[in-house]
Amino acid sequence: MIQYKGMEPSDNSTWPANNNPNSPAPTPSSMKTLIILCVVLALALAGVFLFVRLLPPAPSQTVEAPAALSDYDSGNLDAAIFKSEAAIAQNNADIGALLLLATAYAEKGSVSFNEDNYGQKAIDTANKVLAIDPNNSEAYRIIGYANEIMQKYDEARKNYDKAIALDPKNSQALSNKGHSYDLQGDIKNAEIWYDKALAINPNDEHALLNKARVLARLGKSEEALDILDLILDTGLNKRFLAEADQLYAFVLINQKEADYEGAEEAIKESLSYDSGVPQSWVMLAMIKLHNTINLATQDELDAAIIEINDALEKALKINPNQASAYYIASKAAMIGGDKAKAATARQKALDAIPRDITLGAAEKEDLRATIESFVK
Repeated sequence: MIQYKGMEPSDNSTWPANNNPNSPAPTPSSMKTLIILCVVLALALAGVFLFVRLLPPAPSQTVEAPAALSDYDSGNLDAAIFKSEAAIAQNNADIGALLLLATAYAEKGSVSFNEDNYGQKAIDTANKVLAIDPNNSEAYRIIGYANEIMQKYDEARKNYDKAIALDPKNSQALSNKGHSYDLQGDIKNAEIWYDKALAINPNDEHALLNKARVLARLGKSEEALDILDLILDTGLNKRFLAEADQLYAFVLINQKEADYEGAEEAIKESLSYDSGVPQSWVMLAMIKLHNTINLATQDELDAAIIEINDALEKALKINPNQASAYYIASKAAMIGGDKAKAATARQKALDAIPRDITLGAAEKEDLRATIESFVK
């Protein structure tokens, strides 16, 4: 991949709003501002990508409805849900179909930002399994995951512990427990449980992706990329591949020498796998915003801003409370010279932060501080 360097223009940059190539180059102090802005924004977005909820794994039991499982494996949740429900209508004691349906419900709640509705459906379905088999480890794990997406972390861990007690080799439950800590900013405990999962199953893709996220946040780019390469080479689930590519792009941007060209390639591949991940659209907009610094004419700038706003609109259509999308929109408006629009977008970002379920407490404060620093 080609190394691509540069920084996005900041509100205070001397980079001209009209993009006149004859305008003076940024001063050293303004370039310092650009660098700080890029780092702060990257840290804020790190929270965004960290809090993308991972796919709940497919159940380990044999599923009587292979067509539903095939749809699940390909990332077609709606079809998997429909076919699983049909299988259960024929046999309401089909544990495999019940587990697959509960899993698909939980994942649907996560990716559609409709956690409470689908999370409760997942819990109710998993409880039907426990009524048949009270010692089903996978049912407890799914109940834990459903509570996790509803941000009931203590309840989630209680159920993960039940799953692990029934099956100490349930690597997925171990990884999920680590992720519940991750979502609360407890990276130390998160990594402990990820490592426990990988000690049992070194090929557990969910634990691998979780681990890669931790490594990325710690700045261990090469180790993170090695894991992501493995996932992208061997994975089958399109949603899972989309999230792996998204994280790949994040790592490339946050290397010592940022690779924006490689990151854009990874994000486009991510969107080709699954266009329903709002954070991928935000990342694409951020990359395009950065690339405006090399544009030479007003027409090129105007076209770029249209592309940026189009990507952000797609993100907000999926998740209307995507605070980072509003923030990037404010940056694009400033570059376009529309200060009023920029101020409105910044305020929308601040208003969205409390409702943005893709951000943890620390990331919310980081993003709020970043935005407020430009308001003053």
